[in-house]
Amino acid sequence: MTHGLGTIRGVLTETGFDPATSQRVFRVAMTDIGELVLLPGLCAQLAARAPGVGIETVQPRINELRDALAAGEIDLAAGVIPEFDAGFHHQTIVRTTYLCMVRQEHPTIRDSLTLKQFREARHVLVNSKASPATGHAEEIERVVRKIGARVAVRNAHYLALPAIIASTDLIATVPRGLAVSFQQHVKLRLFPPPVPMRSAGARVYWHDRYHREPGNKWLRELFLQLHPLSQGGGER
Repeated sequence: MTHGLGTIRGVLTETGFDPATSQRVFRVAMTDIGELVLLPGLCAQLAARAPGVGIETVQPRINELRDALAAGEIDLAAGVIPEFDAGFHHQTIVRTTYLCMVRQEHPTIRDSLTLKQFREARHVLVNSKASPATGHAEEIERVVRKIGARVAVRNAHYLALPAIIASTDLIATVPRGLAVSFQQHVKLRLFPPPVPMRSAGARVYWHDRYHREPGNKWLRELFLQLHPLSQGGGER
């Protein structure tokens, strides 16, 4: 879809949007974290309230994402994403903190995680260069390196972490929602990090051109309803 066609789409859909009868397919930019944490609840809401509406997730690079949102090729972006330029809006949907995870039968980390254990453990990190559309990897690596801990494994995707942790004595630090989701499928122990970590705001982003477009507005409001107690930060 070209920039011009994206503009036309925005104009044509200004006339109204009925989720109960719409057959529209929304395109949403998400990382693998967003797909695991946000997408299940979103899909459940769509099934209940808009059975004809579809969702397609994509993972473009940041510069491509800006252009695609402006052109209407992507409706929304969701996640912990670096700030966009002027012309974009965003609203916080959830504040993200972190948890450390080890396998349930870890030989030394049992009922608590001390700073000494955290420093002496061998860590798994997701490569921040391989995950450019999220700020989590940078914050986790900053903390691990600050305390002088050893990085034993550096991989490209968060979704590989449960299998790695479950079969080793390594430790990984991940966003809280992701850790809780992992624990539902893999036997893990979760602990608050024994060092201060900056929380991150997961947001939805959209271009000003579609700020009043009914379908776009409905979808971003649906995201906010999934986390009604964590809408701090307001809309910009």
